Amino acid sequence: TAVMITLYAADGTPLYRNPAAREAVRNPDETLQDRVADAALFESLSQRLLAEGIATLTLPVHTARGVRWHELSARTCRDAATGADALLVSEADVTLLKESEAQASYLASHDSLTGLPNRSNVRQHFALAVRDLQSSGGQAALVVIDLDHFKNINDTLGHAMGDELLIEVSNRLRTAVRRGVVPRVEAALG
Repeated sequence: TAVMITLYAADGTPLYRNPAAREAVRNPDETLQDRVADAALFESLSQRLLAEGIATLTLPVHTARGVRWHELSARTCRDAATGADALLVSEADVTLLKESEAQASYLASHDSLTGLPNRSNVRQHFALAVRDLQSSGGQAALVVIDLDHFKNINDTLGHAMGDELLIEVSNRLRTAVRRGVVPRVEAALG
């Protein structure tokens, strides 16, 4: 089975790992705490287990293949051999699903050609920035750029050339504006 199953002692030391779990760990003595890549998520898992005796979380874990996303289900139990308190953990690798979700989220909020934030992304983040700035007495401005006669480029030179122009403009915008910094611009009309 691709599902990784491990039985841990109450102190976190592994008592048993099925073949999939043995293949996935960095070393055979790795504890569950060592395995979970995010300390806050491990703490959340521990608190849920203390409160309810069972918990399921999707979290990053250290594996022999690097950090991967696993859906981890754990429940308190007893070791069948000794009767001592134990923890039964099953894990399924959901890294491809998490990567697909991240890609879908990125595509929903960015232009596929240039990689720049799209209109809905800008609306969402600009509204948040304005709200934050209003509470601190700051100011905000939104600059809209229009490429005059862009349709003529597509019509005369083709869409591939139009795409190249858009990519070049986006690259120049990226270099002109530092990420996370909003320059203050004052314009004088003459």
